[in-house]
Amino acid sequence: MQAAITFFQDLGYMAHGMCLLWQPWLIALFAGSDFLIFMAYSIIPVAIYRVMRGRPDLENRGLAWLFAAFIALCGLTHLISIVTLWVPVYALHGLAKLATGIVSLVTAAVLFPLVPRIIALPSPAHLRDANAKLSAEIAAHEDTLADLRRARDALEDTVAERTRELARTNEELNIVLRQAGHRADNLAQVTAALARQTAQHSGDKEDFLDRFLARLDAMAATTDDLTRGGQRLPHSLLKLARHQLRAHLEAFPNRISIQGDDEDLNSEAARQIALALDELATNSVKHGALRDDDGKVYLRWDRTGGEMGQPPQLDLQWIETRPEAVPATTTTAPPETGFGYGSRVLNLVVPQRLGGQADADFSTGALAYSLSLPLERIAPQGQS
Repeated sequence: MQAAITFFQDLGYMAHGMCLLWQPWLIALFAGSDFLIFMAYSIIPVAIYRVMRGRPDLENRGLAWLFAAFIALCGLTHLISIVTLWVPVYALHGLAKLATGIVSLVTAAVLFPLVPRIIALPSPAHLRDANAKLSAEIAAHEDTLADLRRARDALEDTVAERTRELARTNEELNIVLRQAGHRADNLAQVTAALARQTAQHSGDKEDFLDRFLARLDAMAATTDDLTRGGQRLPHSLLKLARHQLRAHLEAFPNRISIQGDDEDLNSEAARQIALALDELATNSVKHGALRDDDGKVYLRWDRTGGEMGQPPQLDLQWIETRPEAVPATTTTAPPETGFGYGSRVLNLVVPQRLGGQADADFSTGALAYSLSLPLERIAPQGQS
């Protein structure tokens, strides 16, 4: 260092401090101001470096580096100015200024073509307006998407409901079709049984025909009411029982007993209970108590539950007695296999459609059938 100082002193230049007459306050003023400028010019390139490193996506990176070099060289010239107060390194100072000038000129040459693009840049106010419009458009799109989602969900719910309705309709149609086939198979035997019973209580041929045709009409009307979906069925349990069994009540007088308080029913409950009564009556004529001369049928129902947190329900019983059999007092569920369509209707279809349970017992040689149904499933809407 001393050699370098001696070298510049031997050149015959005098230090800049001599021009200031080595006045301490002037020396401090020049040195202090140049140092502050040097520090500021040193920090700015560091800031530019951090910005460029953190934002690799920025364009015109070369211009940013030229600005950093230009500012750094400006700071270097001020640092050398401090040195020249004591050491006359004017040649070095001049070289630093030359480098600063060249870099400054190059920076200006690169910057000038960019002036139109810089002028075209939107102002902060324009950016705020654009952001506000964009936010409003995004909100409108989100509202539209929300409406579309709601419409889609509503459509999906509608499709699902229609699908469930179609499945229920298909199921009901299948039951009706199978019921029609089942009744067709039983028609000959039931008709023969009704004919025999009618003949026993008829005085002459004309009386027989009148009674027999009336009972056939009653059977046909009952079948027609079932196949029409139950709209024409009575929505009163007592009336429904008498409606479904009217042909049998006339053909087998004093052999069918119906007991129970009247209960209001909804359409589905009326239809399902009517199916069950129809199956029970048909089975009784073919195989049960009404096939025998002295057999009897007891149909009764009453309400149970409704206490200690138990939901109220309707218990319906169909009990047959035959001369050689003792009425069953307990019921056990028959196996699900080995039974025909009529048994599936009584033990599976009707209970499942109404959310209840069914039990049947054949152990005594006569049928004892019970059907337990929750009142909330069979009562009209708004009642329980």
